[in-house]
Amino acid sequence: TAGVFQADEGAALNVRGGRSNNTTYFVDGVKVIGGNGVPQQGVEQIQVITGGLPASYGDATSGVISITTRGPQSKYFGGVELISSQLTDKYGYNSVGFSLGGPIYMKKDSAGNKTPIVGFFLSGQGNYEKDPSPSYNKVWQLTDAKQAEVEAKPLVLSPSGKGFLNALQFVTKEDMVQTAARANVASRSIQLNGKLDFKVTPNTNLTLGGALDYYNRHDYIYQYSLFNSQNNPQAIGTTWRAFARINQKFGANQTTSEKEKSQAVISNAYFTFLASYEQSTTKTQDDTHKYKIFNYGYVGKFNLAVDTASAANYEFKSGPGGSGYFDYKGPRKSPVTFERSEVNPIAANYTSQIYDYKGTLPTVLSVQNYNGFANGDRPSGINSLFASTGRQYNGYINTNNTQLRFSSSFSADIKNHAIMVGVEYDQRNIASHSVYAIGLWERMRLLTNSHLNSLDTTKIFNPQLSGSSDYFYHRYIYNETNQTQIDKSLRALLGLAKDNQTFINTDALNPNDLKLSMFSASDVLAGGVTSNQVVDYAGYDYLGNRDNRSTSLDRFLNEKDANGNNTFAVGAYKPIYVAGYIQDKFDFKDIKFNVGVRVDRFDANQKVIKDPYLFHEAYTAGEKSVNKPDNIKDNYVVYVDNNTSSNPTIVGYRNTDETTNTTTWYNSEGKEISDPSALLVDGKINPWLKDADYASKNAFSPNAFKDYVPQINVMPRVAFSFPISDVANFFAHYDVLTQRPSGSNDPFSSGNL
Repeated sequence: TAGVFQADEGAALNVRGGRSNNTTYFVDGVKVIGGNGVPQQGVEQIQVITGGLPASYGDATSGVISITTRGPQSKYFGGVELISSQLTDKYGYNSVGFSLGGPIYMKKDSAGNKTPIVGFFLSGQGNYEKDPSPSYNKVWQLTDAKQAEVEAKPLVLSPSGKGFLNALQFVTKEDMVQTAARANVASRSIQLNGKLDFKVTPNTNLTLGGALDYYNRHDYIYQYSLFNSQNNPQAIGTTWRAFARINQKFGANQTTSEKEKSQAVISNAYFTFLASYEQSTTKTQDDTHKYKIFNYGYVGKFNLAVDTASAANYEFKSGPGGSGYFDYKGPRKSPVTFERSEVNPIAANYTSQIYDYKGTLPTVLSVQNYNGFANGDRPSGINSLFASTGRQYNGYINTNNTQLRFSSSFSADIKNHAIMVGVEYDQRNIASHSVYAIGLWERMRLLTNSHLNSLDTTKIFNPQLSGSSDYFYHRYIYNETNQTQIDKSLRALLGLAKDNQTFINTDALNPNDLKLSMFSASDVLAGGVTSNQVVDYAGYDYLGNRDNRSTSLDRFLNEKDANGNNTFAVGAYKPIYVAGYIQDKFDFKDIKFNVGVRVDRFDANQKVIKDPYLFHEAYTAGEKSVNKPDNIKDNYVVYVDNNTSSNPTIVGYRNTDETTNTTTWYNSEGKEISDPSALLVDGKINPWLKDADYASKNAFSPNAFKDYVPQINVMPRVAFSFPISDVANFFAHYDVLTQRPSGSNDPFSSGNL
């Protein structure tokens, strides 16, 4: 269709230059949020609207694609189609499709003819593609022999003999080949679509339908293509939908004469009601580990002994007359040995190669300095271009989106006007849970033992006598406030009391013994001793359990688990969309008109911040400024010299106009100032907070938020056309189009691949 662009066959469509998600899809009147689920043999008609969008369609800013599937017939029919390119090209396209339909129950009419009362239609298609989107140019990759060589020995000794370099830095063009099909991107998919039609009365039809769209593939990552295609992530998606539609015809029936029909003021009157439910789920993962999240990034066990008795752990403190004692300075760690694991054999080869050469190393850090890996490490890219072999995909990502939708319309011909009036309602439930799995090992290493920072030198335990000198031993100051949940969980796993002062070596733990529930939500979210979160969620709890409750700011701040830790519950995004429309199609002389108006109402159905400058409630001039200047209105925010004082001095005011999205600042005398830094006191600007004590303990206050104000848009639509010759038409239209905001959010940037 003119105005529609598709980069590759099977890829997303771009209509009139818009992004792919600016186009809305309908299948049998059902608005689609996941896969279409329509086999080729199930398609009866496809309507592509790129301009002059009728008022009956909305929530799109580029175009609408409406697919109508085939329905039952009065006779049985069916077919099977097989397609394969196995013998003609190297891309391995294979497809099998089928369709089957016909009557289930027939009834004789008054003339003795059989009429189908109940009928069915079913179609399906299954595809396997070795490369579903091949490149016009051939792609480069290592030869099989070279790939096996660098996987077995990924490091080479540096020319200086003092370190190791990545073997891929020495690959030459002779080590590579070009292939037509990209490696490890095979795709499998299944689509099923079916209908049951019931002729309830001569003028009433009931249709029940459903569809299934499933795919299982490996996603292509360009950075992985040259050396690391075996680690392309697995993506699995399932979309299913079910719908029920009632069509009711009014007025003239089959026995009415054509003369009576033509004389009727109202004719061709129909009422349609449609109810549908759709669920779309996706999962992206390493296909070896799946949800064994502690297998991601695991290379083996790093063993070290802790020796508290060795004199190397003591420092001599001199006393009067040359006397003195040896003061304990903390545990001395023995050299680190390595037991490799075959969970990630290629990544483990990096570390094994170093140990084969060095024997032992003093610390885990020294392993990393030699370009080996501790648990949770991955090889960096080659010249910042291509990922090294053995680099795992870093994530387990799960999404779950649903849509409940109702739509109804009434249409009738009133003389020469085809009038349609309709309404629709839908609510979506958008939820996701993502784990930055490899980062769990580093997070665990940072948070364990973090509360044991300093020795309690005021207390001496178990002094050891050695000749004239004493060896004094101290324990660590137990800082329970700084002890993390993962530290407590690991001590329980090892049979230790939570206040036990044994230093835990997290790199010696078995991944099969570890669970995400051993962390608290605070442990895996950003903050504290770490800066990046390793879990992201909405509509799930941080452990990946479905949470169908609505978002509550109070629950987010105050709900705790059995261990007394905040769960930071975040409900799913549940926006509500309502629309109504009226449209008229008519002819005026040779000109065909389609005129209508549509009204959309979008409700994000969640809390939003009241004041873009504040996460806590602040006093306004009407509440706290008795002698405010005349030009300062009651809703202006008050700023003071000290927001923790019970009787602070007012230094200024602020007015933020939500309508114009502008902010104006004033000093204490009501004079407008251009630079709000004039209100700074001791380098800070201080709004007069209603509860400064609460603000000092919490990042935000629930009272600083309000319900989202639904957005209402009125969209007139006018289109007309007329013939300018026997082979050409003139067409013009004016549309106002809006689309609800997208609810997707992927925390995994390309840097985390």
